[in-house]
Formats: sequence, structure tokens, C-alpha cells
Amino acid sequence: ISELRAVVARLRAAQGPEAPAAAIWAERRGELARVPVAHIDWIEAEGDYVRLHARGQRYLMRNTLSALAAELDPKAFLRVRRSALVRLDRVESMRRERERDLRVRLVTGDEIRVGRTYVKGVRATLLHDESGPQFG
Repeated sequence: ISELRAVVARLRAAQGPEAPAAAIWAERRGELARVPVAHIDWIEAEGDYVRLHARGQRYLMRNTLSALAAELDPKAFLRVRRSALVRLDRVESMRRERERDLRVRLVTGDEIRVGRTYVKGVRATLLHDESGPQFG
């Protein structure tokens, strides 16, 4: 596994620091799998690991959410709380559950709570795109 990660690191370095990752290597049921970034619906932090949710599958990788976010295209992913990122084109709607509790619903049906400090930025980002989710 360490040799494979070294190869991936060399390939990323060859693309240059500005190029977002096209795929991520993560573990699923004891195997190392290549997960295309385009398939990722959302990502959550779990201690020293992150869990990728992609096309109905869940993958685990040892990384921090901040480090992984730095590898991803910031135009494609949005941080909705300290421990979660969502893929913007997977967001279907937003809704308030209580006065101060905002949630985003993904096309997969997953609902992710938006952290209080992220509400303003999430609303601004999602409502800026006219084809994005509607909020009432």
C-alpha cells in the first residue's frame, strides 16, 4: 500500500499543485479501491480518518478533512460543517428543521446538518446558482 501511495503522490506532483484530484484511493472492506472524485456525494470526518460516500458505497481513508479538501476542486465541494463536505452538484434542496437548524438534502436522500458558523456561506453559495436548490 505504501508503494501505491508513493506512485499516486508522484502522479499528483506531476500534475502540478493547482490540479484537483481526479480519483482518490480509499479502503473498502479490506481492499484499496480507486474512487473517482466525480462519484463522491459527500465526505465526513471520523477522527483521524475520512469516510467517502460515493454512489451508495462507503470508503474509509486515513487523512484529515482539511487535507483532503485541499486536494479537491473548491468549485465542486462545499464545507457545510467542521466535519463534512458535500459535492455541490449533488445538493437537491435545503430546509430548516428548527429556527437555527439548516440541513442540505442530497440527490441520494442523505441529509447533512449545516454547522451554525457555515449557514450563511452555504446559503450564499447554493442560492447564488440559479439552477441550484430552492429555499423557502
